[in-house]
Amino acid sequence: MRLAGQKSTNPPASPGGGVEHAEDPYDAVIREVAEETGLEAVAERLLGVDSRVIPAAERRRPGAPELQNVGVGHVAPVPVGGLIHH
Repeated sequence: MRLAGQKSTNPPASPGGGVEHAEDPYDAVIREVAEETGLEAVAERLLGVDSRVIPAAERRRPGAPELQNVGVGHVAPVPVGGLIHH
């Protein structure tokens, strides 16, 4: 995620995380952005889906089975004044 007008020498990092059991992916986007940035986003549309299988031999935990990782990208602008105050 990059905020409009943001200037940084560090590469941008996108909020991310898992979808909870029975959670709608759009709701997961809103929750993850809030948890990781304190901003209230609106998940507008699907940007793309990426999938890859991590073979058992490449897993960090010895003996773990292969794992399928599915990434889902969304366009999720943050409204002006979208900072969540706790």
